Amino acid sequence: MKSRVALASLVAASLIGATALTSAAVYAAEASHQADTAKMDQKASIVADNFLKLSKDGLEAMSDVHAARLAIYNGDTDKAETLVNTAQSLAMQAEKDATTLDKVVGKATKGGDESRYLPLNAQISVLNDYALKPEDTDHLDKANTALKTGDTKQAVTHAALIDQQVAYTFVAVPYDQLTASLYHAAENLTAKKAQLANMDLKAIEDSLIVDRVSIDGIPDMDVHG
Repeated sequence: MKSRVALASLVAASLIGATALTSAAVYAAEASHQADTAKMDQKASIVADNFLKLSKDGLEAMSDVHAARLAIYNGDTDKAETLVNTAQSLAMQAEKDATTLDKVVGKATKGGDESRYLPLNAQISVLNDYALKPEDTDHLDKANTALKTGDTKQAVTHAALIDQQVAYTFVAVPYDQLTASLYHAAENLTAKKAQLANMDLKAIEDSLIVDRVSIDGIPDMDVHG
């Protein structure tokens, strides 16, 4: 499993002390804060639209991939073939969920990588070691609940309200790797070459990546490896 990790600083609004500023300065600072918040909301919306959508079909396809490997291990190649065929159908349906890394981070990835990925699973977490305030814990729970139900807007909204550095960690599979390896696995199972099919399916599991990006609406990802 390859790991690509990126951290970006959490955007926080500056506190304005009324006793330390003149009225004009207070109004100017508040206007600036509102403008910064609007920009953050806009960027967070981009993240929600293009990044936080998990592929249910892709996740089910990966579940079938794992189940097919177990079936081959147990000598049940007929069951493995059925599972691979189902995974192929799910993968075709999941193409609508595929996204490129440059779309995710809003910039071209190193080396001009335009591979598409299916985001399969994800979790929102706090990066700091500080004890969470009750309201932050509440927002974190609500963010993850919203993420699991597909309500990406609410996931971002609650995550942005947590007064600590928050990260979005997700698991994804390269879409072309998934479809190509499933095709070869199906062919090998038809030809009664179960071990080759198992290697095809293993290649899919080995291609999984784990990425992490800040949830503050301004993701910045450096690709390693």
